[in-house]
Amino acid sequence: MINNKILGLIGLAMKAGKVSFGADSVEEGIEKRKIKLVIIAKDSSERTQKKFEDKCKDYNIPIIIDCDINSLSKVIRKRK
Repeated sequence: MINNKILGLIGLAMKAGKVSFGADSVEEGIEKRKIKLVIIAKDSSERTQKKFEDKCKDYNIPIIIDCDINSLSKVIRKRK
């Protein structure tokens, strides 16, 4: 489970410009091999989860499906 410390680290990485968010941006980053880890909210749609599980498997990128959309979006809003 992703805890607050990990969410804080994600926030720092975002501030450093090392985080992509949004399906199109992440998919493009995967295809360009710029993405090193994908984190998806567990309450995202099954279709979205399946799409990124398959894409990450094809490109050998680790994927974490955890947390919820609200927790992840709080990190994004805090660091903008």
